[in-house]
Amino acid sequence: MFQKLRLARGRHNSPLDRVFKKLKKLAPTSVNCILIQTRDGRQVSENFGRTVIFKHQEELLTHEKCIYITPPDEVKGDNSSLFVGKDEVFHLWFLHNGVPYTLDCRVLGRVRFPEKMQGDIDPKFPIAYKLKPIRDIQKNEKRQCFRFIHRAGKGLTPVYPQVLFDVYLYKADVMLPTEGSLPSRLEEVYPEPSQSPEPGLSNLTPAQAVARTKEALRLNLVEERRVSVCKLHRSGRSGDVVPVDLGWVEVMGLQQEEEDAEMLFMRRPAKVSPSVESASYLGPGDEVVLTYHIKPKFGGRDDYYEMPCKVKGVSVGSDSLKVQPLSEIRKELGFRVEVDNFSVGGIKLEANRALMAYLLCTTQVADWEEAEAKLKQIGLFLHFYPKL
Repeated sequence: MFQKLRLARGRHNSPLDRVFKKLKKLAPTSVNCILIQTRDGRQVSENFGRTVIFKHQEELLTHEKCIYITPPDEVKGDNSSLFVGKDEVFHLWFLHNGVPYTLDCRVLGRVRFPEKMQGDIDPKFPIAYKLKPIRDIQKNEKRQCFRFIHRAGKGLTPVYPQVLFDVYLYKADVMLPTEGSLPSRLEEVYPEPSQSPEPGLSNLTPAQAVARTKEALRLNLVEERRVSVCKLHRSGRSGDVVPVDLGWVEVMGLQQEEEDAEMLFMRRPAKVSPSVESASYLGPGDEVVLTYHIKPKFGGRDDYYEMPCKVKGVSVGSDSLKVQPLSEIRKELGFRVEVDNFSVGGIKLEANRALMAYLLCTTQVADWEEAEAKLKQIGLFLHFYPKL
């Protein structure tokens, strides 16, 4: 159930009036759309990409106390049964001065603007979806969150060991706006320039990949000879590949010296669903990515690797999973960063000259205010690796 709009005091200050007063002040041009409720009342969470809010004569179009949006990116040309264009609920979110705002709206239907009106609207698109707000606009800035301390000396309260992690950072190919919606996809991320792929890990036969992986895992303590299993699930609605985390599992047969073994055996992940319709179902032919780490013999930082595989068999009786590696093992090539502290409102990273040079593409900064403004716009992609 959605939080109902509270009745306001006074005849001319209705809940919807307050919503539209805020909207006109924030003036979002575009928003990100998430479908959170279908026409039949089913709760879902489906990303529908970006959409543009219509304006009329340069002001927000709010006819009949509704807003009007263009068909979201993931709706165009899609006949998905999740969205028919009436009675669904969209969760809209956007940025204003870098702060996220959200608004839940019910879809009232699809409309076509009269021809005499089409010349005065922006964008110049004749079709729109008519949305009515069902709750107030929420400002999602969390500055009062308790922050967990990740490094000694960076706060009074140490974090519990089970939430320690290593973090690797990539610079993405997007610049984050301070207003409106965010890009729906990252097309490319850039590894640290000084990093290069480890030799001997590409163009491997399945037997070579199995041998390299077993050899690497034997370097770890017995309790750490495990891998993280992530299924690559292709969404039927959009065709996008979505990673589904299935958890950590123990690798079997590490003590056996089998020559030319092309299969890797491990415990069946507990999160695997028996339902074929579920995204977490595993069957022959499915693709998974195994992630593991190697502890150096003489101390130092862990190295992280991932290996794409194809599922060859899942046994419920023996509680096992059999996979065959594909052609390569990939070493983590991101920029290793130190975490000072974190909370649900964000993560604080240790800055240094090397990180600034990587992000700003220069070692000489003449104007730090300009550099700070640029840093706030750079899209970052972070890899988190939990550790004991």
